Amino acid sequence: MYFEYDAYKTFCFGAPAFGVVAFSIGIFYCGAWLVYVLLRKQWDWRKYGFQVLWIMGAGVLVCMLIGVLLNGGIYLRDEKETDAVEIQGEISNIRGLGSFSFPVVKGDYEHDKVNGYEFIIDGVHCKAVRKGSLEVGDYVTVKYLPKSGYVLYIAKTDKASANIE
Repeated sequence: MYFEYDAYKTFCFGAPAFGVVAFSIGIFYCGAWLVYVLLRKQWDWRKYGFQVLWIMGAGVLVCMLIGVLLNGGIYLRDEKETDAVEIQGEISNIRGLGSFSFPVVKGDYEHDKVNGYEFIIDGVHCKAVRKGSLEVGDYVTVKYLPKSGYVLYIAKTDKASANIE
């Protein structure tokens, strides 16, 4: 299975970084306005309650977006597609990733019930949009970005035909 570097760059770094900046500015602006209103003693829940709810909702979104950036997305700022390395090994664990750690990556992929998957291959943690027919115990060849851990290519490999040194 091949995965697009540009899709990772857009949905795992670009969109979350833009969202964090935009929502943080909105939170700051609404928060400053609410402090101004409180200092002037003009507080009325019917007028300003929506802004409090907006700040809370935007705060949750910022936390989600920061989670995506901290789970590998921030490394895409400096990591290029040419930095990818290839390994071969056995899958020891597959774990589904939620929205706090992996965004929905749009592209030519069919999505499962989770946003993405984390594979542990011989101790190396890699993340991909979907797992296809891969299962724990399969021997695979993986091309992934070493800092972020995003998989560009993964496929089953016959252990006997692999170059094992």
